Amino acid sequence: MVENISFYLSGDKGRTNMNENLYKREETLVTKFQNLEENMAEEGVKKTSLMDLPVDLLELIVLSLFRVDLLRLSPLCRIWREIALPVRPMDNTPLLMSICARRKLCSFFDPIRKIFHNIHDFPNLKASTVHYSKDGWLLMSQSKKEYSTYFFFNPFTKSRIQLPDMFEDKGFHGVAFSSSLTSSDCKIVALEGSGSTTVTIRTCCRGDESWTSDTLDSNPWFAASHCNLVFYDDVFYCLGMDGRLGIFDPRNGVWSVLSKPTYEEFWEENDAWVDLMQNSTGQNFLVECGGKLVYVFIGYHGRSIKIFCLNRSEMIWEEIDSVGDQTMFLSHKSSFSTIIPVEGMQNKIFFPLLCGGEDCSVFYSFEDRRFFPYKDFSQTKGYRFSTWIQPSWSKPSHELLHW
Repeated sequence: MVENISFYLSGDKGRTNMNENLYKREETLVTKFQNLEENMAEEGVKKTSLMDLPVDLLELIVLSLFRVDLLRLSPLCRIWREIALPVRPMDNTPLLMSICARRKLCSFFDPIRKIFHNIHDFPNLKASTVHYSKDGWLLMSQSKKEYSTYFFFNPFTKSRIQLPDMFEDKGFHGVAFSSSLTSSDCKIVALEGSGSTTVTIRTCCRGDESWTSDTLDSNPWFAASHCNLVFYDDVFYCLGMDGRLGIFDPRNGVWSVLSKPTYEEFWEENDAWVDLMQNSTGQNFLVECGGKLVYVFIGYHGRSIKIFCLNRSEMIWEEIDSVGDQTMFLSHKSSFSTIIPVEGMQNKIFFPLLCGGEDCSVFYSFEDRRFFPYKDFSQTKGYRFSTWIQPSWSKPSHELLHW
């Protein structure tokens, strides 16, 4: 018997909360199947199995399964293995992730197939906060009375890498790590403080027994926007609320604020500055896209959008109307771009928003110059603590687990 396989198709018109409704939906499905089996037994009907279905229907089922379900399914028998492997190769499509610690589950939304997935039986993630996502790993913390416990966590393999505790944790305005966790020179950088003449930079490298904390002068005054840091060209970039860029160089520990670019080059000629001032929720995103730094900000309730690319020779923000074959996935916890080898996915920006009752993620199309499925965010639902993540199914070695 196949157990613990959970997949969700679109069409739930009553969705009000991604985690709670998925959990209730699963309970309902289990109850229905149990009732069906009981009725069949009472009526003397011979039980059937999935293997009695035609192969083309089994392939449709496989297409709707999450990768972790395929890993459970393939070893069951030769037929499932022959169907599953050719139909669904290793799947690295970015997913919108949300953790429900109380239910010990993690839910994912696949923007291509418009399907929800659950992974159950998570380790204790109570009172956990997601700070950043990269290469399938999350940087997370759990708050204690006098300190915070930090760790890397892979929700697909449930692997956990413990990091040094952090004392006097006041929260971050931006955080990122420089490279893959398997790299010997991987460094975590977190920025504290905004709207003052100083910033506090916390760093932790592989092999460190504690976090290093340095309070650095910020001249000129710098106010960080609410988006993640970006490691680009060997330094960490932080987007300011006025369009300037703060830079931290991990090689020498120097923090600097660039005088250019700023919004002054363009705000008088368009409505970008007005939209920014109206937007009190901090809908600003900095992301590396196709080897370039790209800045995206959203007007009030998504009524306008501006996308700029950094011209490094002149150090100005230049408005762009295409990202070519790239697809951007933006959230305040983590933003990245990638190439999705699926027709119709290119030259788009996906946001951590879903359309109520339609199981559809919100995206912006450069080609059509508008949001989909609606023209703005007025009929969408955001998930404040969600983040985009690129799945990683490889279990780390014993050496990696001892970071």
